[in-house]
Amino acid sequence: MTAVRQIFKRKPLAKSHPLTTLERAFVCEYIVSKNATAAAKLAGYKGPNPGQRGSTMAHRPHVMAAIKKEELRQNQKLTLNADRVLLEIMRLAFFDISRAYDADGNLLKVHDMPEDIRRAIIAIDVDEIFSGTGDNRTHTGNVHRVKFADKSKALEQLGRHLKLFGDQIAAAQFDITVRLDDALKRVADIRGADIVDVDYEDADTIAGDSADVSASDGT
Repeated sequence: MTAVRQIFKRKPLAKSHPLTTLERAFVCEYIVSKNATAAAKLAGYKGPNPGQRGSTMAHRPHVMAAIKKEELRQNQKLTLNADRVLLEIMRLAFFDISRAYDADGNLLKVHDMPEDIRRAIIAIDVDEIFSGTGDNRTHTGNVHRVKFADKSKALEQLGRHLKLFGDQIAAAQFDITVRLDDALKRVADIRGADIVDVDYEDADTIAGDSADVSASDGT
């Protein structure tokens, strides 16, 4: 009995179909509008039945693949941007100010500071110190004033993102308003003056915007 061996040939892989100029423009417009008719018009199609033309292009395998690829790319880009913003908020919320100084309490040079600390700095002002007057005036050192980002604001933003507060924010704002009203009444009673009306619309922004830290060196 003769054995028969069947030989199966592997089908060649389909070659990628390049997009035409119109199809490439269609993909870009479809990503924005998600509407095949509008995408066909905006892509430059001038013929009749743009709806049918757009639907036909949208269902072409190589066009569909290009749309999915572009959607994936844009989603990854959006995720990256969102993650970066969240990372920056976390840096501002949790930076440790002690890392801006060396073991002896001297302010580090900016390039020697950890990246998280550098990103939390808003500004650095340097004032020169001199002694003597006239021709005897000499430079004796510098005072560095470092302004850091507001940790409380960053923590609030992070807490809102994590949904840690809920209705507690509104309750806290109401509590602050009541306490301020009571304080104003007590002051008015002591001074015998009329109570001044205060607008509490922005009561949740009472916290300061920044923290200042000064350090001097002997250079």
